[in-house]
Amino acid sequence: MFLVKRTDEFNDWLSHIRDRLTKSRLLKRLRKVTLGNLGDFKPVGGDEF
Repeated sequence: MFLVKRTDEFNDWLSHIRDRLTKSRLLKRLRKVTLGNLGDFKPVGGDEF
């Protein structure tokens, strides 16, 4: 399980997204990350994640 911190800066950025579908998809994806589902990814710049 991962901890996703929602900062004031992120919340401000998110509040300016007008497209409801995009906002919904972003929030759904972040929820999946908190549950441990990172999907396909590759580390960038190092061996650790």
